Amino acid sequence: MDAEVKRTGHSGKVDGNQTEIADALRAFGCSVTSGAPLGDGFPDLICGAGRNNFLLECKMPGEKFTPKQKKWHSEWRGCAHVVYTVADALAIAAHYAKGK
Repeated sequence: MDAEVKRTGHSGKVDGNQTEIADALRAFGCSVTSGAPLGDGFPDLICGAGRNNFLLECKMPGEKFTPKQKKWHSEWRGCAHVVYTVADALAIAAHYAKGK
């Protein structure tokens, strides 16, 4: 799997911290793939750790949700998190890696 997260076939942009977060998660031992091809507000990263799956929306500090992201997150009933830093993402991954 390519270490760089690419947005292909989607009009969205890669948040400035997304590749760094994906690389750190992989180094931690997580499975990581881009959710970009799904579009319509779907989170940036699909992750797996400790036999658990979770979704991450990568945002730069101060960045807001788009209308599609707001709608998607308001309707989703599973595990989805917003992260601003590598530390945020690794803390979430550590939680799931413990089998929580």
